[in-house]
Formats: sequence, C-alpha cells, structure tokens
Amino acid sequence: MGSEMCIRDRCVDPVHCILYAGGNDKTVRAWNLAPLSKWAHDLDDAAWAALATVPAPCPVPTVRGALQGQHTRPIVCISSLPPPPHGAAVANDVPEPGTVFSADSMGRVLQVTPDLSVVRELNGHETSVNDIKPVWREEDDTWMAHVWTASSDQSVRCFPLSSQKDRPARWGARSSCLLYTSPSPRDLSTS
Repeated sequence: MGSEMCIRDRCVDPVHCILYAGGNDKTVRAWNLAPLSKWAHDLDDAAWAALATVPAPCPVPTVRGALQGQHTRPIVCISSLPPPPHGAAVANDVPEPGTVFSADSMGRVLQVTPDLSVVRELNGHETSVNDIKPVWREEDDTWMAHVWTASSDQSVRCFPLSSQKDRPARWGARSSCLLYTSPSPRDLSTS
C-alpha cells in the first residue's frame, strides 16, 4: 500500500466476505476475506485455544479491486447495506445487500456495487460527511432501504435507495430529504 495510505474508515460486507477500506489516498480498496474466514471457520476449539500461545500462519487477505479516481478528497466514511430482515418482503428495486457507500471530506457520497462500479452520487452535503448508515425501514408491509448521512455542514440527510415507482413517494423518488440543520450562531443570537 505504501506510506501515503492512511486508513480513515473500513467496513465488512458479510454477504460477499469483503473488507472495504479507504483513506487519505482517495481510494476504496476491497479485500477478499473468504480464505481467512474459511480458515477461521475450520479451526476446532483446541486449535483456537492453541492460537493464544502459539500463533499459527493464516491466509492473508488479498486486494480484489480498487475504486480510484472517483473521490477527489480523502475518504472519511465507508459502509455497506446489510441484508434485509429475515423473511422480509423487500421492494423490488432496492440495491443488493453489500452495496457500498463511500463519502469523502468534500461531502461527495457514492453508491458503489460490491465489484466497485459507481452506481450514482448521492448529492446534498456541502462538506465532510462524518457518518453514513445504510438501513432498512418497513413502509406499508414492504421493507425499503435508505442511507442516512451526517455532515460537518451541520445537516442530516436521508437518501431513499428505492425509486418507489408504484408507491406514494413519502421521501421523494431517488432524492434526499434534509432532516435537520442546526442553527447558526448568528441565528441563535437574534432569538
């Protein structure tokens, strides 16, 4: 990776067994955890106990891909869409579980497939995104996916991941909903 790489965030996609990491070099890397996961799963209780005193060689994760040139500022947040609740009726146009969301210090948020192809940009923040959380929410007996973001621009946004073509658009089709903006010090001094 080199000395220029400083990891600022990471997340694990348990669906595809991938670790995503991003940082100062503006690149999202996908690490294949499958061999390491299989190795750990195959250990019996005695082997696990032995690891406490004598470390054993284990598979080293390998880079399976990188998303470069899409972020122009350091990556500060990465998260992936978890699987929906077991047995849930899911809207037919939500992204697949494991879809990745990366955000940089300029407020750019990207929706990316597990194979690191950019799907779209989620516009709305003016500066660094401090947190990003893809979640599931039940609406009229159907589970919908949303991404919540919080930014240094003192705003919180919710981005629906479904176009909801056949449903009333409570949150707006493929747009964001500004949910909170904190008052500026100037606004507070006049009240």
